[in-house]
Amino acid sequence: MSNITMTLNFPDIPLWQGVQLIPGNYRSLPFALEWDKHGFAKQSADEIQKKQIIDQYSNCDYQFITAPPGYSPWANSLGDKEVQFILRSCGDFTGKKVLEIGAGSLYLGERILEQGAVQYVIMDPAVKEKSKDTRLEVVEKYFSKDLCANQRYDVVICLNCLEHLEEPYKFLCELRWLLNKSNGCAILVFPDISTQFGNGDLNALLHEHISYFTLSTAEQLMRNSGLRVLAKETNSDCLRFLVVAQEEFIVSFPEYMDENYIRMPNHFQTSMKKFRNILRGAMSRSESIAIHGATNGANNALYLAQMGQYEHIRIFDGDETKAGKFLPLCINPVKHSASSDYRDYSTVYVAALTYFDAIKKELMQKHHFTEDQIVPLFSSIE
Repeated sequence: MSNITMTLNFPDIPLWQGVQLIPGNYRSLPFALEWDKHGFAKQSADEIQKKQIIDQYSNCDYQFITAPPGYSPWANSLGDKEVQFILRSCGDFTGKKVLEIGAGSLYLGERILEQGAVQYVIMDPAVKEKSKDTRLEVVEKYFSKDLCANQRYDVVICLNCLEHLEEPYKFLCELRWLLNKSNGCAILVFPDISTQFGNGDLNALLHEHISYFTLSTAEQLMRNSGLRVLAKETNSDCLRFLVVAQEEFIVSFPEYMDENYIRMPNHFQTSMKKFRNILRGAMSRSESIAIHGATNGANNALYLAQMGQYEHIRIFDGDETKAGKFLPLCINPVKHSASSDYRDYSTVYVAALTYFDAIKKELMQKHHFTEDQIVPLFSSIE
């Protein structure tokens, strides 16, 4: 452990707004991380920049990093995985009252109601849909304990919200208060940055993500919030927790920063150096480059390398909704991963590292690449 201050600081990176109808449509803002007194990495921004970020992501044309379930087959497949974790963790929903914070859609609620829940409340200003099921209520507001009056819930579900919060400690303390004292539990799902920070993976860095957690820092924060972890999973750069309220607990925040965070700036520097060398090598040989994953990480990398105008960069993605659109920093449109154009490349650089194994399997089966032809775009290994 060390008391060295975190020094990750980019003068600016693009404010991620998803793939666009035309290239070059982006704006950039400074990006820096600091160590929060509650024991996790937190984005450092002044009040003006915070307002710019909030305004951007409050727009009606906001595009989710990954669309909520109900928006695409890919999103549905991810949503179904979360449903399975919830059912596996919480058991029988018969007669239960459920609150979901930051749902994004009705998808999860409709499936949990099929399991016998008697009430399902969604609290999310972005959800404009209305359900025909009278047991499902949508409150089009940001979560506040005050909105719940004296209501207690058997299950509280919060998927991919904690990383967006400036005060996750306060949020977890309020969530604890909402749990039914006899049998209440909560499901919490949010990014695990351990591997991404270790690889210097630029997909991890997003202006809309305010707070960043590892397994150990997340567990410590929950203990300090009066939540006891009953079950946990970590895979695909994601943390999943089943927690209950703990009657007696000791609040003890760390005085020092975890060593993994201290090494993090060097990992990003090494990763960017390798990416620049890949591009420069390809340019010197007039070669084309195939990148799999129309992600914010690939967009960040092209911006920081200042080589987005290189005409021989091609972006592929397995999400059919991205095909024909543009990464803001790439002048060529995204192609679907089923495209036969993949045959023109000897190497594929995978930007979507969270799904590297699945992407590699698909490329080997459908396009007959060999294993050594499929390479991570981000790596901190010298």
